Amino acid sequence: MKKFATLLLAGVLSLAMMLGLCACDSDHVHVYSQDVITEATCKSGGKVRLVCQQCGDTRIIDMPVVPHSFTVWEVETEVSCTGEGLWTRHCTMCGLEQTGVIPARGHQWGEWKIEEATCETKGMMSRSCNNCNEKEVEVIEALGHVFSSTFTIDKHPTKTEDGMRSRHCMREGCNARTDEEVIPKLAGN
Repeated sequence: MKKFATLLLAGVLSLAMMLGLCACDSDHVHVYSQDVITEATCKSGGKVRLVCQQCGDTRIIDMPVVPHSFTVWEVETEVSCTGEGLWTRHCTMCGLEQTGVIPARGHQWGEWKIEEATCETKGMMSRSCNNCNEKEVEVIEALGHVFSSTFTIDKHPTKTEDGMRSRHCMREGCNARTDEEVIPKLAGN
């Protein structure tokens, strides 16, 4: 029996704590019901009335201001490689709007494509952005010829025809010549 009484008391105390019961100077335990007078919002606090169901004891409790309840961020202006984006969200209670800037993401350049310069023609390096296809181009100046310091015989002279010699450009793939000179016909019969 003693065990039962202890369990019963523990149960009542637990129930009192769960139901928000408060002890006071009176001879009973107050059992309050709750009535919202004004809802707490993000702009102002609220008020709640507590009324004891047994004796009518009434208390007004001030509730604190609650935080804003924002929606998820929504993109208003899309971000680009060179332009900032804009996103907004608003409070579902008071309508306060917040905006945020999304930084420009910058170009994501692809690999350089190279058209080699030659001795006489300009070359070009170009690459494109993988996001927006903007193209970046750099000119490679013509290389200019690099002529040998020694002569090459282009045509050997014979007894009947003159020969020819010149200095050749040493760059691979270039057939340019300079300082062309005639080599006289060979003497003799």
